Amino acid sequence: MSSNTTKKTAVVIFSHGLGDTSRGWTFLVEQFHSRMPWIKWVLPDAPVQPVTLNGGLQMPSWFDIVALDPAAPEDQKGLLESVALINQYVQREIDNGIPPERIIVGGFSQGATIGILTGLTSPHKLAGAVSLSGFLQLADQLKQLRKPHSVSLPVFWGHGTDDPLVRYDWGQESVDFLVKTLGMKRVDFKTYQGLTHSASPKEIEDMMAWIGSKLPQTA
Repeated sequence: MSSNTTKKTAVVIFSHGLGDTSRGWTFLVEQFHSRMPWIKWVLPDAPVQPVTLNGGLQMPSWFDIVALDPAAPEDQKGLLESVALINQYVQREIDNGIPPERIIVGGFSQGATIGILTGLTSPHKLAGAVSLSGFLQLADQLKQLRKPHSVSLPVFWGHGTDDPLVRYDWGQESVDFLVKTLGMKRVDFKTYQGLTHSASPKEIEDMMAWIGSKLPQTA
């Protein structure tokens, strides 16, 4: 492991999926730290709230999910509250001296949804957004909510072909909306054959390389 005294000049804010916690993704910090010690990882925790999809059970969730279907009703209030929360994390890093163009937001599944929405609607021009097994929400509202500079936001979107929860075609449709409807120019869509609703070592390695290209070490 590289020394913890290495100056942090960039930040990745990565949000977990439904029912998970930040502890489920601490391996990213361990893997990245030795290779990119200048990057600080921030792993937020979602609030605990009832989730309709799971019979109203209370669990960590960034927003309510009625059904895993693109046509299902969306929890706009919960989505925007979580985006505001991640924006607070972004602002905290900016206040601590990290330029917005050295900050990436993202996550897995439900956390990816929040990361993408944050990247599109942030008042700051960020370094990029990452989606692993994610899905787009608030598509119609995004036409008004997104910021003009989001058209050039770099996006890494990884999705498995055998995902039984967030289907591959849902991910593909989400990316098509970003590119064809919103006119985004820098979306990198990666397909992982046979991958289910999880992150594979290959996907993590691809994401690591992508993040390294967007947040290189500074002098």
